[in-house]
Amino acid sequence: MFSRPTIPQDSLQEFSAQILPCVLLKTQTDKNFIATIAKRAVSAISEATPTHTTCRELLSGVQNKSLQLGEFSIENVSILTRRAEPSFFDQSEEAANLLRVVAQVIESKKPRLVKHATPILQTCLKQMPDFAARLAHALADPEESKQDDQRV
Repeated sequence: MFSRPTIPQDSLQEFSAQILPCVLLKTQTDKNFIATIAKRAVSAISEATPTHTTCRELLSGVQNKSLQLGEFSIENVSILTRRAEPSFFDQSEEAANLLRVVAQVIESKKPRLVKHATPILQTCLKQMPDFAARLAHALADPEESKQDDQRV
């Protein structure tokens, strides 16, 4: 009878950029009810809007000092990458950032985080035909990467 209104993708990205960092931090609050609702909201955003903006905010949570927040964030990055369109992996800078953070997670040797990083790399391997070159580019010195981009 009633149809759901469609929300423009730009509006969702703006929403993610402004609200997601705050909600992500609320997942670690002492109030269990608030943390539970915040976790549901972040998971729903990860599934519903697998965009670069959402990924960027989740990756900031992965790099947080809190192991619990890092694990929750990388778990949602894994969900996001599985649900993302193939075009998600086309943008070189955003994909490079994703690969860089996942590589840092693997280097950290924190088992709770590494177990979620492996599926992300498997998804990237399937979606990126030039995976090895892009991974090497992502792990290169940032100054060298900028020089390489300027040459092209």
